[in-house]
Amino acid sequence: MSTSEAPRRPMKLERLPFSTRDIIGNLFAVKDNCVYYFENSIEITVFNLRNGEKRTITTEPVTQSYDTCGGLAWFRDKLHMIYEDDDGTWSAEVCHTSESEPPTITRKKRLRESETTNVFQCSPTLYHIDSELFCLENYKMYSGFDLNLPLFPYESRICSITVEDGEDDDKMFLNTFQFDDQHVTTQTELRQVSDINYDLVDRNNLSFVVGDNTYIWCWDAYEFSPELWIIDHAKNTIEDVSDRVENIDDLGEILSIVNDGNKFYILTDDRGLWKLSLEETDTVEIIPNTLSSVDPFQCPVCWEPVKVPKLFPCGHTICGDCEPRLRDSDDDFKCPKCRTPVELDDDQTLPTNWILIEHLENIKKTKSVSTGSCSSCQKPCDKDDFFQCKDCATSSTNEGLLCGACIARNHRRHDYEEMVFVDNELKEQAILAANMFDLNTSDRKEAIRSLITQLTALADQKLGMLDEIEAAVDAKTKKIRSNQFLTKEQLNVEAEELMLMIIDAKHRADIIEHWIECLSASIDESKE
Repeated sequence: MSTSEAPRRPMKLERLPFSTRDIIGNLFAVKDNCVYYFENSIEITVFNLRNGEKRTITTEPVTQSYDTCGGLAWFRDKLHMIYEDDDGTWSAEVCHTSESEPPTITRKKRLRESETTNVFQCSPTLYHIDSELFCLENYKMYSGFDLNLPLFPYESRICSITVEDGEDDDKMFLNTFQFDDQHVTTQTELRQVSDINYDLVDRNNLSFVVGDNTYIWCWDAYEFSPELWIIDHAKNTIEDVSDRVENIDDLGEILSIVNDGNKFYILTDDRGLWKLSLEETDTVEIIPNTLSSVDPFQCPVCWEPVKVPKLFPCGHTICGDCEPRLRDSDDDFKCPKCRTPVELDDDQTLPTNWILIEHLENIKKTKSVSTGSCSSCQKPCDKDDFFQCKDCATSSTNEGLLCGACIARNHRRHDYEEMVFVDNELKEQAILAANMFDLNTSDRKEAIRSLITQLTALADQKLGMLDEIEAAVDAKTKKIRSNQFLTKEQLNVEAEELMLMIIDAKHRADIIEHWIECLSASIDESKE
């Protein structure tokens, strides 16, 4: 079950029996029902919400001389921290890893050298650093964004929500900025399923991507009236679902919000900690969407989808671009995952992982055929928006289906065609035309059953033959009906195969009928 449907059942906030008065700076993170927060400037306190146990962890390798913490967030089993050193330099760094995460190289980036730096969170992995945007997922800075608008990462893009004046009503748009090239943008109008309070768009807001939905919490610092919006990326809709949260008005003033999968944890002005769980029936499969979620194979150095993968002798893989950086930064060239030393001559490089390259290509092709997504950018497409490049296609199958944007960007000088898929009515007509022969299998099976008492073994064998014939025809028919990406040429091939199966079945049924007649005549003669 996908997570693209917004929850329809009422949701209820639960106030947790947890004192938050010791949390410094209203900064906390939650992972696996444990709350991580600062009680002092050296150690992080971990409170287990299940059993009430409390422990501390050190913030190594982060320097223990920081004056201010501006951000704390879990991402990919690593606890990240944005902090200010005693010299006024703001940095971001991995300060702790989960027990399941193997040791890796330390990730650190200097952000600002200013005592007046302002740090605000807009999503679990996006932070305002003065006038720029810092992304924890790749440790890169971005500029040119309106930091008052909702901002969040989704499928290799940074997204923002804007409101524009329309002729009749105002319209809301989803603006996306390419991860690698911020200047390549797209804008999609969001269909409003319910009325949206536009006044809250540029107020306090935090956005969370859960599966195919983005949940946006909005509130006015003076009215303390929080609202919860949901963007359904599969349908390009936005909806205010605040009325489904039964006791949302009990929250009061919101100080901070974090999420752990499909659970939201909300810190309020009265130092209360609230939990809101999305309905399990509506979020069966929660898959965190990140800037790099398109490619399941990430480089452990840059945390981006691997490009020209290079293979270590230990079996781990990194990007080709990251290999020279690792060699230049460390006297002993080691695998960043397991720290196994590697000896290479100056003119040698790691071998290319061709097996992984082939595997990633197969994943892209398979995903395109099974989910209706572009085999190049992996974005889902409507059936009417598919093209196929004749110069690049390797077969007459649906491998290599491309969206219009990728065709225009990478194949505009090639010979390409718009894909036209057949509808259900045409499928049924083809099946009906192929099924012109009436097998009459039920009558023949009844004739066989009348003789079972005398020839049980032989009759069962014949029945099994008929069942196999029916199953094969039914399976072929279902295959045609269920394939949503069937071209007319492919339908003709499938229908011809179905017709041949039915003709063969008719022939076999005639043989069985002749056997029944001979058997009946023999029985009649024996009775006489």
